[in-house]
Amino acid sequence: MIYFLFSTFSIIATDTITKEIGIGSCSKVLGVGFLVPWIDPEYGAVATQSFVNVKFGKLGLELLKLGYSPKEIVDILKSSDSLFELRQVGVLNINGDGYAFTGNKNFPYAGHITSKGYVILGNLLKSENVLKEMEKAFLSNINKPLAERIILSLEAGEKAGGDRRGKQSCVVIVKLKNGGFEGIDDRLVEIRIDDSKKPIEDLKRIYKNWQYEYMLISYIRLSNKNLESNIKYLLQSMKVSKDLSADSYNNIAWELCSRNIFQEVGLEFSLKANKLSPKDANIMDTIAKCYESLGNYKEALNWLEKALNIEKNNNYFKSRIEQIKGLINE
Repeated sequence: MIYFLFSTFSIIATDTITKEIGIGSCSKVLGVGFLVPWIDPEYGAVATQSFVNVKFGKLGLELLKLGYSPKEIVDILKSSDSLFELRQVGVLNINGDGYAFTGNKNFPYAGHITSKGYVILGNLLKSENVLKEMEKAFLSNINKPLAERIILSLEAGEKAGGDRRGKQSCVVIVKLKNGGFEGIDDRLVEIRIDDSKKPIEDLKRIYKNWQYEYMLISYIRLSNKNLESNIKYLLQSMKVSKDLSADSYNNIAWELCSRNIFQEVGLEFSLKANKLSPKDANIMDTIAKCYESLGNYKEALNWLEKALNIEKNNNYFKSRIEQIKGLINE
């Protein structure tokens, strides 16, 4: 018989306001994100680890959909598995109710913490302090987006000793209904570091850009009141960032001004993009869009004419110029 030993430390967490739910895990194994995390953005999430029984993930989600409580689900999983004392599993529903089980045959230190909105669990850890520090980091960053709070929790666990064997892989997955790219699916954040000497550092490095390139754009596209605090937090973070590309500023500016929200910030970002790439006609078009959104049609026309001067045969720019002239003449 083959055992897949996914000794790891994980956090399952939800934001009951934004309705995001996610899992973060780190371990001294190849690809911890391949087997441990299972998430359905409408119902909840399951983390299955230690001598992992992958069936727990799929079955756990099915039971969440049927309305079973996390404790009931763990009891059902137990009844279906003769090796349950080797397992470690956590279940959290979308309302923030959670339950976990740590079998007495897990390698020490092994344990879990459950509270409203999160489940933290781990095995083969340096000490119990790993879980306590993870909880502390998660709770002390309550005003940040869920994905960032999960990453900070993992980082705190690693600093407290993490997996006794060392480090190799980390994952963070956060889902939100229709929160994926262009709303095609629900994957708001999905970052896997499968094999690295510094997985936490790599996770943070990729997330630093992901939060703007994908997550913030999805927040803006969905733009409901429940996401407003996250949007404001990330926009402020962008303002003080010193190493973003022209494309990053331009993409966010276009989304803001196209949807008529935070247009002043959109204009600020589009002008930053222009400063970084002064001959990019598409950025000039974004600046025009922001001025149009703010009702300054003359400046919008000015920037569109600059764009057309660079791309003289661009029919889109020509049509936009006629559109803005029509608004000026109204």
